[in-house]
Amino acid sequence: MTIEGLAVVVNNLAVKVDKGFNDVNEKFKGVHSEIENRAIMVGREFEAVNKRFDGVDERIDKVESRLDKVEIKLDRVEYRLTMAEDNQLDLKLRMDVLSQNNKGTVELRNRVVVLEKKVGAK
Repeated sequence: MTIEGLAVVVNNLAVKVDKGFNDVNEKFKGVHSEIENRAIMVGREFEAVNKRFDGVDERIDKVESRLDKVEIKLDRVEYRLTMAEDNQLDLKLRMDVLSQNNKGTVELRNRVVVLEKKVGAK
């Protein structure tokens, strides 16, 4: 084979390779546009999901705010309950003292009755 013959073979091969690449490019043009269309659709869906998450974030913020208020009220109730328990203990101690004083009063009253009988006052 001569150089001219080899050049013809290489040229023919180059033409076939070029045609093959052109065919592949043509086929991928459709695939490329399909990929772009799908990417746009996916992007739109992500935007929709983000909007929904924004709504969820707002709702969570509201719930957190309400929970903070409930926590404050619960702290107040706990404080008031502690105060009531302390007051109950104080009242119980006072009632015990009064009860002891009442026993002494009853005992003194009985002694007065006995003395009044002895003296004839009643």
